[in-house]
This record gives sequence, structure tokens and C-alpha cells, in this order.
Amino acid sequence: MNPAARTESRWLEVRGHRLHLHVLGEGPTLLLLHGGGADASLVSWGAIAPRLARRFRLVLPDWPGYGRSEPWTDTLRSADLPEIVEEVRTDLDLEHLDVVGVSLGGLAALSYALARPGRLRRTAVFGCGGLQDRAPYHALAWPFLHLPLLGPALARAQWRAFARRPGLLRSSLKTLLPSFREVPDDVVRLVQDELAGRSDHTVFFRWQRDELTLRGLRTDLSDRLGDIAVPVLMLHGTRDLAVPVAYARAAADRLPHCRYVEVEGGGHWLPREAPELSAERLEAFFTAADDAPDVAPGRERVVLEAR
Repeated sequence: MNPAARTESRWLEVRGHRLHLHVLGEGPTLLLLHGGGADASLVSWGAIAPRLARRFRLVLPDWPGYGRSEPWTDTLRSADLPEIVEEVRTDLDLEHLDVVGVSLGGLAALSYALARPGRLRRTAVFGCGGLQDRAPYHALAWPFLHLPLLGPALARAQWRAFARRPGLLRSSLKTLLPSFREVPDDVVRLVQDELAGRSDHTVFFRWQRDELTLRGLRTDLSDRLGDIAVPVLMLHGTRDLAVPVAYARAAADRLPHCRYVEVEGGGHWLPREAPELSAERLEAFFTAADDAPDVAPGRERVVLEAR
């Protein structure tokens, strides 16, 4: 079932611009944060939202410039993300949050844990950003992002090419979903719709340009992970090209209360690549008692079969 058919739209004003949220389901509240690039809340979470909505009230914001949210006039930076999460918590009138994030959303979740330690109860992250000092192909990416005119033009051309050529987009998505023999048509269509409908197609490019400096990534939370006192569930694919698995393993060692699930054969976008596994682990983690095995620190390896 398409979760969009059962969702309520809500709007929140942040810095004078409207932020869109999908709300569905009943039960304890889970805040689900999507990633960057050609993403939006139902793009990342649409495969698991129907199952989770049976046990939780899901709140799925679209980051500024993504989905139906209005873009900001200035650059959306990593440092802005935990403050947006706090605006959502205040709007929902919740004392504490349970937060799930993928990629950029994972970076936001861990940043929020550090910025608002008294407001977070538990968090789960997939393909989590903010764990590394340099991006893959950093030396090649920096000049592309920082060329005054050519960089934005090339990014725009790439965006349009993906929007108009589903075969090219499918090949690109395959790097995020390596266990699929062929990326499903519905996923290609979802991403195409986001590419075509985005009101500000430069939002991710400008975030990357701000984040990727000549010396390294601006946001590297590695040295601060030991300060996160809440339980963290981390699921990470061994074939994640955006955040190589070595960074996730190191982060799991630094987090005091981390339950680490390494997904053999999985890529960067596990909520789409392994929705049943993802939903199952989230349900167990967020409904278990504090002293339950599903919350206790530990390591686990799961093999994701090719499909």
C-alpha cells in the first residue's frame, strides 16, 4: 500500500519558510529523517512506513528544498539539521524524541543527540553520515564542487540527465542498492519524480560545497561519539560506497551504547534495499525495555541475499 494515501500533511514554519511533514499511524512517535541528493521523506521511508505505522505514529519531515518543503534562500548546512529537528519536537509538543535517520538524516540524528542530550531517548541510523574525515574521491570532488561557474552547471546537467533518462538513473541507483540484480521500477519512478519536481535542484549541491572543504569534511563527529549517552542502533552495509564500512565499525566502537548490525552485501540505502530487515529491527529496538537484548550494546552480522 502506498503510505501517501494514508498520510496527513502538516506544515511548520522554520526561518520564515514552510517545512512539510507527513504524519501517519498511531502509537509512540518516531521521527524519520531522510537523506540528501534526490531524496524526500517518502522516497527513503515509503517501503517501511506502512509496517511501522501499525505500531508507531510516524512523523516524516522533508528537509528544506526537498519534497514539498520550501527551500531556504541560504545554504542548508549540516549545523542547521539538529535545530530543525528541535523545531519539529517543539511543534509536536514532545518531551523526548525517538529518531531514525538515513545518510544525511543519520548525521542529523547523531548531531541532535550531541546538541540536545536531554531530549533524545533512542536513535537508529542507516548508512550514517558524519562518521568520516574525508569523502570518497575527495580530491576529485573538491574542484568539481568549488569551480565558480562550471561546477553548478555540471551539477544541473547531471540532475536533468537523471530526470530524463531512467536507464542512466537506474545504473546510478544500483550503486546504492547493490544486492538488487535490477533496481525496481517503482524506486526509479520515485526518484525521477523527486528529480523532476524539486523546486530547488541545487540544495544538495550547495550542501556538498559547504561540507566538503579542501582539508576534509566540515562535519566529522567521530571524536565526539563517546559523549552520546543514549542507545544507538546502527545498521550499515558492507558495500556502502558513500560511507565505507570501516567508518561505521570505528563509530560503533566509539559509541558507548551501540547495537551494531552489519549487513553483508548491503549498500547505502538499506531502508529501500532491505525494508523487512530494517522495519523488523526498528520495531524491536524502539519497543523493547531498556535492559532488553534488542537495546543492549552488541554486534551482529546479517547476510543480504542478491535479488
